[in-house]
Amino acid sequence: MSEELIIDSRKTDKIGNLLTGRKHSIKVKGTFEFHIIEMEDVNFHFDSAVLLPDYGPEAPKPGTDDQNRVTGLAVIYACYKHAEKDEFLKKMLVTGHTDKKGGEFYNLTLSQQRAENVFFMLKGNRSKWVDSSNNKNQVEDVQQILKWISFNFQYDCDPGPKTNSMNSETLTAIQKFQIRYNQDFVDLNKHDEKFERTFERIDEDGKMGKQTWGAFFDMYILELLIVMGIKEDGLIDIQSKLDFIEKSPGSPAPVVGCGENFPKSGSTSEEENAVDRRVEILFFDETEEPELKCHPAKLVCKKSLCDLFNTEKVFKPVPVKVLPLPLPSGIAVRVHFKFVYKDPEGEDRAFPKGFPFTLKFGDGTSEQHSLEKDNGQIFLQVLREKKSFTIGFKFAETNFIASPESGNDEIIPESGIADKVKNKFRVFSLPVEWDLKNSDWKLSPKPANFNETTKEFNNLEDLSVENIGSEASPVNMILDPHWQYIKFLYFDRWVKKKLSLPSVLIEAFNSSGSESGKGEIISNWITKEEASQSIPWIIRETNKPDKDILLRIRIKKDTYIETSGDESDFTRRLVTQGSGAGSGNIGLNIGEPVNINFNFANAFRLRFYDLPKLWKSTKYFTQLSGGKDASPQKMGKFEDLASEKTEDEKPLIISFDDIILTDKDLKPLSWKPDEQIENRIAVFHHSFAKSGPQKDDLSTVGLYKPDGRAFAGGSAPKAFSGNNLGYFTQLPKDEKDRNYISDYPDWTRVIITQGNIFDVFDKRTEEGNGDIVGARAGVRIFDVFSSSTSFVPPGQNRPRVSSP
Repeated sequence: MSEELIIDSRKTDKIGNLLTGRKHSIKVKGTFEFHIIEMEDVNFHFDSAVLLPDYGPEAPKPGTDDQNRVTGLAVIYACYKHAEKDEFLKKMLVTGHTDKKGGEFYNLTLSQQRAENVFFMLKGNRSKWVDSSNNKNQVEDVQQILKWISFNFQYDCDPGPKTNSMNSETLTAIQKFQIRYNQDFVDLNKHDEKFERTFERIDEDGKMGKQTWGAFFDMYILELLIVMGIKEDGLIDIQSKLDFIEKSPGSPAPVVGCGENFPKSGSTSEEENAVDRRVEILFFDETEEPELKCHPAKLVCKKSLCDLFNTEKVFKPVPVKVLPLPLPSGIAVRVHFKFVYKDPEGEDRAFPKGFPFTLKFGDGTSEQHSLEKDNGQIFLQVLREKKSFTIGFKFAETNFIASPESGNDEIIPESGIADKVKNKFRVFSLPVEWDLKNSDWKLSPKPANFNETTKEFNNLEDLSVENIGSEASPVNMILDPHWQYIKFLYFDRWVKKKLSLPSVLIEAFNSSGSESGKGEIISNWITKEEASQSIPWIIRETNKPDKDILLRIRIKKDTYIETSGDESDFTRRLVTQGSGAGSGNIGLNIGEPVNINFNFANAFRLRFYDLPKLWKSTKYFTQLSGGKDASPQKMGKFEDLASEKTEDEKPLIISFDDIILTDKDLKPLSWKPDEQIENRIAVFHHSFAKSGPQKDDLSTVGLYKPDGRAFAGGSAPKAFSGNNLGYFTQLPKDEKDRNYISDYPDWTRVIITQGNIFDVFDKRTEEGNGDIVGARAGVRIFDVFSSSTSFVPPGQNRPRVSSP
């Protein structure tokens, strides 16, 4: 039996414990990786252990390299983020280092003190950080911290130039800080939303001591809370989860001072070398932490036993990049946004990465930005001197959001539409130029400084406006596109069902008069639940959609819906006879290319539903759904219902099978379905029999809704209505005053009126021939009367015409 043993190169003595007489598999792990975050020397003053919040003598200048300086608090923040990223599973160690200037014991002591100061700040141990700072500091530490508080929080406590001497300016600045601290933290409870603890008043004597060092600690924590966008209890939770290496009593771990033993520069001289003076925070995988035999006691570093920093390393460091903190809160407001939109299903979807937008400031200037993440989030810094800002959007051409069934949305130009549609993306166009004011946005949570009327974020100069959102809880900028839901129905002759139209590109215009070129809005988004086509009316200035809008569907000639399978399990796709050329025409629907003779009449032809080359909403019969299995709420022309509020479950309903009676040239007849006997119609089901789902509305010869008694099976006629005109279809309840048939059997084959037969199959009404474009045409192939002959009542001789 084989046994496998995995050991690291530090524990090869375990091999001697293996039993003889067996086969063993031994794997030796020679090196281990650990992550390292470095606190550079600039974050400490000479001969001081105090971690500086910011080493700059002045506030960082926006737009310069100085803005990107990595401060001490930035390193603390980076440690929290890195530990959180690994779910606090890493074991941590803090190490301090110096250059070779000074004695060995002095350097060991200083490196230990600096590492401890950083450790106490990481853990949020106020009392020990205060002791550490109070015991090993320089006057220039105090001066630098006061300067930072002055430009970061706009306290009147700038001590002037750093001199490292406790001059009168510094004493005055200390006292001014003490007074302001008591006002903000004790008297006014200005920060009680961030802190749950109660603060004690400190002496206002202008002297440094533990009370004032404690107040400095509170300012450090306040800045971290502002940057992280959390409350102190949230920070305490993070600090409590940090997992530090602990060793047997006597070992200084988790904080060790290495003194001058491991200069980063490799220098052997005793000169000052800033790169060697540093504190490092190390992160190890569990079970892979160092043994630290080199530090058997505090202020002891046995270089030869170190397995971390020796030349023949067991451990390999992987540096972690530390990003600069945002601009000081006294200079800029930190803004965290998450841009999302409501999709037609009612779900929030993130705006795509790369989505551009413009910050428009109150002083008339602007800044261009774009989303850098797939989740729609972005961090911005807005200078307080700008006073206010709003957001606008502008493109050089029409852009689209393309949304896959799974994965992240994309923003694409017009030229990319055809490919995305081919690959089953949902797409919809965006206005070329728009802003918060002419579109509908919900802000959650809504910042107190957001003005709903002007759509501006105001009062940036007010220091109480610290953040707008936070990294943990950004302001959700939720766009409501005001989707209009329309369900297009057709009867599929193959599976013998009324179905919703598959996804097609629909073009929308603000008015019928603006119809030229491509649509002002284009969308192919179809909902999953109800298969409603969805059109976004993003611009809200004119409260669209209204009675003036126009919808249009353009489809390449000889394009069909192909159905495969059977009634219980079928699939559909758009197919186009030939090559499918014309994909550069934005908004034109083109199917997959096929080579089929659609003019050959057989059962196979029934798999293909013919689509109109052009369909328009103008005067098209429309119903407003009352909900699933409910009667329509309203019916009428599209213009009359276009402004109605729609939902996925209550869309506008339009049928592609509505019928217009035409002559052989597809010109609509001057006819309306009134009570005049010559205008009465007989509508026949394709089977010319009583069959199918609508059989209760059919006579035995397939006449739809006979207006009186008609045979419907059995020996006696059935009274479909109280009239005595059982050879006609009943008068319509909806479309009564025009040539428009909206009530018919699902599969209408023939209509008879005015003594003529109208063929209903694959012809469509066309633009230029009447008001209705794209409806099914009931075609009078030839007129049984001469053009000069009027209607001949039943019982009289009719003139004959020659066969066509």
